[in-house]
Amino acid sequence: MTVLSRAFGRIAAPIVIGYSWLVLVYLMARPGLPSLSAATGVVGVLYEVAQTMGKYLGFVAGTIIAFGLGWATIWLVMIGLRVLPVPKEVREIHLRRPELGDRRPSYGNFREEPTTEYVVHGVVPPELYSLGPFVDDFRWMCTQVQIFAAAPWPLAALAGYLSAVQSRWWLVAVPIMLVLLFSGYRRYILACRMLSRAGLAYAEQMHAEAERRWFEGRERAA
Repeated sequence: MTVLSRAFGRIAAPIVIGYSWLVLVYLMARPGLPSLSAATGVVGVLYEVAQTMGKYLGFVAGTIIAFGLGWATIWLVMIGLRVLPVPKEVREIHLRRPELGDRRPSYGNFREEPTTEYVVHGVVPPELYSLGPFVDDFRWMCTQVQIFAAAPWPLAALAGYLSAVQSRWWLVAVPIMLVLLFSGYRRYILACRMLSRAGLAYAEQMHAEAERRWFEGRERAA
């Protein structure tokens, strides 16, 4: 998958989730909405605004609203992920203490940070940008976590509403939502593991570089 398609996926995820909420709101409000000719008050004003904007500007406005709803949903779900258990071996990442400069690395001058914080925010520690393809792969994995963990919630609410007003058969979708949630949790663990291993690669890289500099300094001194 190209970098462009991954970037599109990161933008599209909150839009799709937000539109799911908008569809649910529309279905719930539709029975009580008056016709265009009978609309008054706030509803009438909204109808007039929609007519004035036209379908294209309306689509743009709807997409902006959907993006905001999707982003808020993802943000809340990511907060919830923090309380879920994570295997001990992938909970932390070791990063170089910035105040140590070019001193030779040791176990004492690497700081420990939780991998979960980077995963829920979908960001990469600046120290790991030197690892090349890992940065884009990690961001894409975080996007998958957002999609699989957040998308089931509006879809489950939509299925629940349709089962109440139309047919109980819509509840068949609930197990599918649970599978998606579990897939999101597994990707959450995988993203933590990716980051933890990248931290080890970074530490090994720093040790190798410091050792090379140390030997070069010994050779010049000799």
